[in-house]
Amino acid sequence: CGCVFDHSIFYQCDLSRANLGDTSLQNTDFRKTILLLTNFEGANCRQAKFNDARVTLATFNDARLMQADFSGALLQGVEFQRADLTGAIFENAILKHCDFSGADLTGVYFTPEQKSSIRKV
Repeated sequence: CGCVFDHSIFYQCDLSRANLGDTSLQNTDFRKTILLLTNFEGANCRQAKFNDARVTLATFNDARLMQADFSGALLQGVEFQRADLTGAIFENAILKHCDFSGADLTGVYFTPEQKSSIRKV
């Protein structure tokens, strides 16, 4: 897309099947949003808030997610391949079959339960 939606608010929206690839979404609010099959490939989501979001089969490959907050989110089958997740927060998030292959996880803490349900780290 190449669009800029920095500091936008999508609180409690349904963005299923949206194509947000290569979009700038810095400090954007996705709290309690439904993200089914949503494409964030190559997007800049630095400091975005995904708290309590329902994220299913979404793609964040090559995305910039530094300091993004996924606290309390439900993440199922999400791809984070080669994403920069430096300092991202996953507190109380439920991770099921997520793929973090090649992702930068510097400063990210996963609980043992979260680690057991991640496909690749």
